[in-house]
Amino acid sequence: MIATLFGIGYCPRIPGTVASLTAIPACWHLSALGFGWYAPVAVGLAALAIPICGRAAEDLRDPDPPVIVLDEVVGQMIAFSPLSIACLTDHRSMPFLIAAFVLFRLFDIRKPGWIRAAEKLRGGWGIVLDDALAGLGAAVILAGLAVVIPKLPG
Repeated sequence: MIATLFGIGYCPRIPGTVASLTAIPACWHLSALGFGWYAPVAVGLAALAIPICGRAAEDLRDPDPPVIVLDEVVGQMIAFSPLSIACLTDHRSMPFLIAAFVLFRLFDIRKPGWIRAAEKLRGGWGIVLDDALAGLGAAVILAGLAVVIPKLPG
């Protein structure tokens, strides 16, 4: 149940995207507490997700079943981490929330080589690490946008 995010993974279409959308309110509210709280929660969730997703994959007899979506929450949390550094949780955060979601989904779906390599790891490591790296890629770009956008003319 936890690996499928209480059944969200069984959505007939785009279960990973639905799980990522489901994570947004929790990420947004948690980011208000600042990076000092946000980072340990994200790391703790990733550490718990590895064995949970690995066990679910074993039970389902599939190395990376699409119904396992807890890894999407981990990746989405990492993608949102720049918001927690800025504690940006007002109306100004909306463009960044959207950008973090879109960037994470792009990295997760397209899987550039460094993400695809992580996906080949066995068990929960491969299931979770590729999404964590997709989230990291999104976070790096989001942090860059946060620096550049305020300096744009107009």
